[in-house]
Amino acid sequence: DCTEKQEYVQNECRCRCMNSDEEAKCRGNNETKLWDPEACNCLCRNVEDCNTGYYFDQNTC
Repeated sequence: DCTEKQEYVQNECRCRCMNSDEEAKCRGNNETKLWDPEACNCLCRNVEDCNTGYYFDQNTC
């Protein structure tokens, strides 16, 4: 089953992300970010633990 961010492509018999603009932007930042085709979102390649009171910013990695 496809997620709400995916559409079913019948001739390819698979789900495909509909947010191709976000995918292109993510792939443009490929030194720090990685595209997840299953969840259709951009992830940081390296997630770091932070000291108490701080948080890791997923937008800037």
